[in-house]
Amino acid sequence: MVRTEPPGPAVLRAGGGRLLRASVRRTRASMCLLALCTLLRVLATLATPIMLARAVDAVHTGGPLGSALTGLAAVLAVAALADAGEDLAGAYCGSRITAWLRHRLVDRVLELGVPGRRRFPTGDVLARLTESASGPAAFPVQLMAVAATLATTAGAVVALALIDWTLALAFALGVPPAVVVLRVFVARASAPFADYQRHQAAVSTRLLDAHRGIRTIRAGGTAEREAARILAPLPRLREAGHRTWAAQGRASRRMSALAPLLQVLVVTSPGCGSAPAPSPPASSSPPRPTPPWRSAPPRSSTPSSHC
Repeated sequence: MVRTEPPGPAVLRAGGGRLLRASVRRTRASMCLLALCTLLRVLATLATPIMLARAVDAVHTGGPLGSALTGLAAVLAVAALADAGEDLAGAYCGSRITAWLRHRLVDRVLELGVPGRRRFPTGDVLARLTESASGPAAFPVQLMAVAATLATTAGAVVALALIDWTLALAFALGVPPAVVVLRVFVARASAPFADYQRHQAAVSTRLLDAHRGIRTIRAGGTAEREAARILAPLPRLREAGHRTWAAQGRASRRMSALAPLLQVLVVTSPGCGSAPAPSPPASSSPPRPTPPWRSAPPRSSTPSSHC
């Protein structure tokens, strides 16, 4: 039976990117609705502190409290509705992407015919249909979440720059290390994850083969031998999983170490240029005596009496 060599990580990333872009184009209307809900949620989240401050000011100053509370309630209601709409639109978008990927895979398998299907193990097709096709379902929600995070982060950087330009500069210095950490994680975790999926497909293929010949296995009494044959890829599967989690752990530790350092850098950067100026040194020469005509007359301790 002919088997093809597994593609490299660069080929897998390029193919995955093409599939994700094609899936986004097919769910364009749902993605627009999801983007609108995300935008409303971000705007409502940014407006909530402003409306809350207005309500507090109205309580302290005796201003129009009704309008302030109405605005705060409206902002909170918009945030809640946008959050619910974001969840519904994300779930609908993800289900449509999963269904499209599964139909596309089945169509491609049927187009290959019997000779073409022999190039791939049966368990590989089953794993792609059941688990791999449902993985990109979270892509629309994650994409909108990343866009919302970038938008709020850009707004925060602009606010820091308005307060003090050194704050924004200190925050910008921490962005390149974070990008490098994420790129290294993606580069190192792609190959172990692909190996994990390949070994998992091998286990599924052997299990399906054993299920087809279950009567022969029972008649021949080779159940233990077949169980050992099915579970033979488990050590390699375990090793690929450990490598994947190790790469993720290294990235998490680096990001966990980078975040506090960035916070300390942002907090301490304004104080570096705001130290008080040193006072002039005291003169070592003795003070000059005050002339008698400039000295003030002493005050009498007893009130003067007039006869």
